[in-house]
Amino acid sequence: MALSRSVIDPQDTVTVSVTVTNTGKYTGDAVPQLYVRDMFSSVVKPERQLAAFRRLTLAPGESRRVELTVGPKQLRTLGPDYVWRVEPGKFELQLGDNAENILLRADLTVE
Repeated sequence: MALSRSVIDPQDTVTVSVTVTNTGKYTGDAVPQLYVRDMFSSVVKPERQLAAFRRLTLAPGESRRVELTVGPKQLRTLGPDYVWRVEPGKFELQLGDNAENILLRADLTVE
């Protein structure tokens, strides 16, 4: 998993890219899912939130590079004043094939 940038401003986006490979004997679908975890939110938030996903069909042995984008909409927090904002701080981007099977992690900082 590679990030286009590891430090962004609140209005910026980051592109996450990963190579997905079908290691099986049959054509199949893969759904890489990208989750965001806000490490220090000012309000209570879920442990992880789905930010992006992509469904692809791969032939046996086929690999494909996938890019997923995370921006202000995926990083925002609804404050106690009911205003959406992207809070500065540390976020963890988590990639898996489902929410219970996180395979890769990367840190992202919002300044």
